[in-house]
Amino acid sequence: MLKEITIFPAHELLVKNLRQAISRIEEKYPEEKEDIELIKNGDFTSKIDKYFNQFYINQANFLDYLSDEYLLALDENSKIKQRQENIILENNNLIDSLIEKERFVPEAIQNISNFEYNLKEKQILYLEQNDILKNMTKFYFDTREINFHSLELEMLLSDLKIYQKEKKKVILLTGNEINSKKVCEILKEHEMNYHYAPNWQDTNFKSGEIFVTTRGLI
Repeated sequence: MLKEITIFPAHELLVKNLRQAISRIEEKYPEEKEDIELIKNGDFTSKIDKYFNQFYINQANFLDYLSDEYLLALDENSKIKQRQENIILENNNLIDSLIEKERFVPEAIQNISNFEYNLKEKQILYLEQNDILKNMTKFYFDTREINFHSLELEMLLSDLKIYQKEKKKVILLTGNEINSKKVCEILKEHEMNYHYAPNWQDTNFKSGEIFVTTRGLI
């Protein structure tokens, strides 16, 4: 028997001062009488995107929640800007299509093309593969790509074969004995040189050998 319960919103859009929002919609879009009537009757959730700026006067994005204590890392800012331009271009095409069909352009869609943000107020670390940063302090890091193998068995096996040819020592941390047995079966099936033991720290293994252990990173 529960004495109390917390009920969370059924949708992510929360509206305060609904009456004020209705007044703003009536003032800006007096011809949208059907929508206004639906909103007054409580059916406003489906209309929020359409009249977004009237429901939310004070708007924010996730960057606004980052104070000066945070360091914002931009991974290849040139590609980020290109992606931004592509999104705006696609959005403008959508707007043109809606106008051509004489349909209402939702304010939420208009906002995408009009979005601007001043990153100068943030602490930024620019990460670039190419030497395109001018008049800025530069730090160089030796890096290499790491593949995530959680859903790509073939990619994992391919990498393991390469590591063996290069005579590297490989440790596979499986987390438990059941996973270790499954991994060993797969390695055996593909005729790969491996060794299994519960504790890798107490075992010496040769270069080019794959070591399977039940241990984890923590």
